[in-house]
Amino acid sequence: MGIVGCGLVSRRAHIPSWLSDPRVNVVALCDFDEKALKKAKEMVIGAKTYKNYLDMLEKENLDIVDVATPPHTHERIILDSIERGTNVLSEKPLTLSSSSCTKISKSAESEGVIVGVVQNHRYIPAVREAKGKVEAGNIGEIVCFNVQLFQAIPGSWSYSLWQFNPRKGGGLLYNTVIHLVDIVNWFIDEISIVHAVGGRYIEGLEMETYVACTLKTKKKAVGTLEASLVTGAFYHEMDVIGTAGAVNIDFRNNFYRITHSHLTPIEEFKSGFLKLFKATLSLFRGEYMKGYLAFHEPLIKDFVTSVVEGRRPPVTAKEAEKSLRVIEAMFKSLETGKAVNVLS
Repeated sequence: MGIVGCGLVSRRAHIPSWLSDPRVNVVALCDFDEKALKKAKEMVIGAKTYKNYLDMLEKENLDIVDVATPPHTHERIILDSIERGTNVLSEKPLTLSSSSCTKISKSAESEGVIVGVVQNHRYIPAVREAKGKVEAGNIGEIVCFNVQLFQAIPGSWSYSLWQFNPRKGGGLLYNTVIHLVDIVNWFIDEISIVHAVGGRYIEGLEMETYVACTLKTKKKAVGTLEASLVTGAFYHEMDVIGTAGAVNIDFRNNFYRITHSHLTPIEEFKSGFLKLFKATLSLFRGEYMKGYLAFHEPLIKDFVTSVVEGRRPPVTAKEAEKSLRVIEAMFKSLETGKAVNVLS
C-alpha cells in the first residue's frame, strides 16, 4: 500500500496503524512537503518517496491507497486511484459534497474496488458496546437523544491553515460536526430533518465556531446536536433515551452507563469509580493520551480485512454521502434560519 499525505495525523495515527498489521506492506509515501515526507520515511524504512501522487500510482503496483491529505484534495486523488483499480481508505470527510460522494461510489462500483472512510469515533469501545446494548433492547425504543462535542480551536493534529477554511474542508461543520452526524446516523437512525442555529464567534475567522441543531430521524426520534470551538472546556458525550431506560456515553473517557431510573448517590459513586479505574488503566497502558487517534488502528485493520475478503468496508462512501447531505442541510439552515429536509 501507499500513503498520500504525511502530516501529523498520518504520522501519529495512520502510519503506526498500517505498520501494526502484518498483512500490510507500506511500500510508498507521498507528500509535497519535504519535511513531512522525511519524517514519515524515518518511520517506514525502505518505502519509496514521491512528491506527486500520480507518479506513485503510475510506478507502484498498489492494492490500497491511504488518503490523508486536506479534504478539498480528496476527490481527485480518490478518483485517480479508483481509475487504476486501487482500493482507497480516506480521512473524513470523504469529499466536500454529497454529489461528489455519489460520483466516487459509482466509480468504485464500476471498477470493482473498495472505498472506505475514517470515522474513527465508531471504534471507541464504549460506543460499540453501548450500541450493542441498545440494539439488544436494553433501553427500549429510542425516543430522543443529545450529542455534544466542545473542543478548542484545531491545532493539535495539524499545523496547516486549511483547517480554518470551510472551502477546503476546515471549520466546525466539516471537521468536528461530521463526527457527530456519522455517530447519529450509525448509532440511532438516519437524520431526516435539520434546524440549525449558530455562527461565527471569533473575529477574523471565516468559519462557524458554534452550532446547535434540532434533529429528527426517519423513525421519528428527536434529538439535539451541539458543537463548539469557543468553549473553555472539552466535552464529548451522548445521551440516548428510550422507552425503557437511557444510556450515557463519555467518548473521551471511553465509558458508558445504562440507567433505568434516577441515579442515586451510590450509583453515581460506583459509576465514577469505574470510570476512574478504566481511565487510569488506559493511562498506564499508554493509550489514554493518544485520544481519538488510538481508534484509527482497529478501523484500519477492519478495512484491510474488507479488502482481503472482498467485503463491505467499515464505513462506506454511501454512508459518507448521507453524512455530507446533513452537513449541507446544516449550512443551508444556518443561512436561511429554517428547518431543512435532508432527504428531499
